[in-house]
Amino acid sequence: MTTKNPESQHFEEQIESNLNALDEIPVEQDVVDCGSDFTDLRNEKEKIHSHHVSCEDLLKFANAKPSSRTRGNESDEVRIMSKVLGKDVTTEKCLQALDQSDWDVMKAIKILKLQNVVSADLSTCYNALESSMWDITKAAQWILQQDGEVTQV
Repeated sequence: MTTKNPESQHFEEQIESNLNALDEIPVEQDVVDCGSDFTDLRNEKEKIHSHHVSCEDLLKFANAKPSSRTRGNESDEVRIMSKVLGKDVTTEKCLQALDQSDWDVMKAIKILKLQNVVSADLSTCYNALESSMWDITKAAQWILQQDGEVTQV
């Protein structure tokens, strides 16, 4: 038979005590519901007066991304891009690049830098950057090569 270290036993007792304390939290304090069984136990009046939030509601809120028009010209992303790219790039161009890159600021900056070099549309710049692992030089060479092949035909 092995005897437990007194410190280890004390630690285990403390954990058990904390877990038991969690079981004693009243239902009214539970504000996130990740299962339908719990919801079925409450009546509608209690749900209205509590701060009940379902996991589905949280996921909808987390996945909802407002469009660039909703976020507006004054968003942090646009301000960052304006500082990096200077006054030559309009906020409208920043918003378009952000939409193209799913609001990834670094990718949007690279898209606009590439567009300034090769004068291609945003989707062409995005595709070229994606295929070149976001290397602006390689993406520019790829676009210029494509343009050269088109004009040679």
